Amino acid sequence: MIPDKIKQVRNSIRFIEGEIKKYCPRCKQWKPANHNNYYAKSKDITGFANLCKACDREYSKERSTKARLTKDIYRNNKGTLEILCRDCGEWKEANKDNFHLGSKSVLGFYTSCKLCTNKKALTKKLNFINTLTNEINLIKD
Repeated sequence: MIPDKIKQVRNSIRFIEGEIKKYCPRCKQWKPANHNNYYAKSKDITGFANLCKACDREYSKERSTKARLTKDIYRNNKGTLEILCRDCGEWKEANKDNFHLGSKSVLGFYTSCKLCTNKKALTKKLNFINTLTNEINLIKD
């Protein structure tokens, strides 16, 4: 049985056209496995990073842009932390009364306030009920 690490190496490094090449999963290209194309990563069994340098730079830019956008929805208003609701556009105090808890967000709260989240859920339920009612009416006719 082949260990998982060996399988990963076998799928990401190949001997192509007389040189060792490494596969970049982002741009889906085989590039020469050297320091011109990949950053060094001593913890990886191949000695190189997973993404090629060009893709790594692009990925880093995307992450920093996303982080900047995230900063724009939080503010400190006179010692009170507030979150901008992405649905209604109102600034509300960041607490359990105004926002549902969400483990994936920066502060642990959803970015839609409870009122907007509940409205969306209610709208979904009403749409579902209307769809069922229409289907029942079609069956009756």
